[in-house]
Amino acid sequence: MLLLSTRFLCPTVKTTSNRYATSVPIFRYLYGGNFSNIAPQPFEGAYHSSELPLIFGMHDIARTPSTLFEVQVSLKMQDYWLAFAEDYVNGLPGLGWEQYTPKGNAVLIRRDNVVSQPIAEARLEVPCNGQVGIPGATPPP
Repeated sequence: MLLLSTRFLCPTVKTTSNRYATSVPIFRYLYGGNFSNIAPQPFEGAYHSSELPLIFGMHDIARTPSTLFEVQVSLKMQDYWLAFAEDYVNGLPGLGWEQYTPKGNAVLIRRDNVVSQPIAEARLEVPCNGQVGIPGATPPP
């Protein structure tokens, strides 16, 4: 998990901090999807880019049919991406996704059979100790 923190999570925390300092609109999410029908190996869970089949509506072209919940997650993600594409400042807040603030919430997609829910930004940032991954730290669920 340290590799995940130092290669993906912590650089995101640093660039978020830099962008926030210049008032650039930022929207963060954590994808927790584990749809074994679209993963290269059924045990892989959520990994970098594993959400792409859901964003592009291609979740149903793999080994087994998609579940109703998988379709719901896909549709929600498509709503988010379309809202952002149509209006990158106001589109996502219109769907309840807050712009980044250090004490605000990001969006946690597909966790504990919930399509979308808030997650505290602080939970996303804690494994990074500011800018550098804490040895042995794991990202939030």
